[in-house]
Amino acid sequence: MINYAQLRKMDIANGEGIRVSLFVSGCTHNCKGCFNQDYQSFSYGQPMSFDIVSEIIDLISKKQYKGLTLLGGEPFQNLELVQFLKPIREFIDNHNKGMDPNSSQIKNIWAYSGYTYEQIYAHSGRRELLEMSDVLVDGLFIEQKKDLRLKFRGSSNQRVIDVKESLEASKVVRYYKDELVDRKEFEPDYGSGRRADFKGEYDFNIEQQGVQYVKKVKLVQL
Repeated sequence: MINYAQLRKMDIANGEGIRVSLFVSGCTHNCKGCFNQDYQSFSYGQPMSFDIVSEIIDLISKKQYKGLTLLGGEPFQNLELVQFLKPIREFIDNHNKGMDPNSSQIKNIWAYSGYTYEQIYAHSGRRELLEMSDVLVDGLFIEQKKDLRLKFRGSSNQRVIDVKESLEASKVVRYYKDELVDRKEFEPDYGSGRRADFKGEYDFNIEQQGVQYVKKVKLVQL
């Protein structure tokens, strides 16, 4: 039985759009500068269950959610995860059926791994989990290659990979070009007809793939 360390019910840092992120427990990579060292223990957290699967499906079924992200820990060292992922994969496939692939309503599964795509593909058990994912962010976190501007990655050696396209092409296909994070100022949403009743500069604590930094945001009263 596998454990999970955290179920983040609303996440915008680990993949596109609003997502549910499941942090599994257990990892032997021991990357220097790892931001989830507690999660390296396979005994950390709580046992994974189909009740958690049901909760994930309930959450990602909501219109505003783009899907599920798997990270940890190391998902690809927790291959029992496959049995829990099957109902989620089935739900997403049924949801996406008949949709334009470019529709904003398409949902997907992202997975993060310290292994490279090639290492995962060469291992039959890990490949099964790979084939259930849509996007893979691969490679160890290397502290010397850390770059705060990277999009959904912590270090420049890591790649954001389109899994389906890569499997069909028998080679790695990037999900998108190596874009840097857009540094536009945040634009708070106050809802219909509402206006900010405050102004000034505020520090927002941001976490981007385990790299934490402070974003200074200037809010102007409208």
